[in-house]
Amino acid sequence: FVPDPRSERVGIADQHAIGAPRRLVFPALLLARDEAALKTKQERYGIAGGFRGYALTAPQAIDLVSQYQGIGSQIFIFSAYRNDRETLDLFADEVMPQFA
Repeated sequence: FVPDPRSERVGIADQHAIGAPRRLVFPALLLARDEAALKTKQERYGIAGGFRGYALTAPQAIDLVSQYQGIGSQIFIFSAYRNDRETLDLFADEVMPQFA
């Protein structure tokens, strides 16, 4: 499941004219290769019940960034949850090339 960023994060953005001030959002991301690895990682970090951010597989992260792009975002800034190295690697290797 990939949450719709319009719902709680940037929904107000597409109600404003081009060039109007927009609310900045810097979500925390936790990425894993597949659902099983994601579940394991969530349990390891103690966030199996959720957290204020996105715990996603790489394909879900691609969909999330696409949704932000679809509402006019040109830049996607995030923080890797607990500086998780795999999150950074997956984002660089699998997500970013989809938007190059």
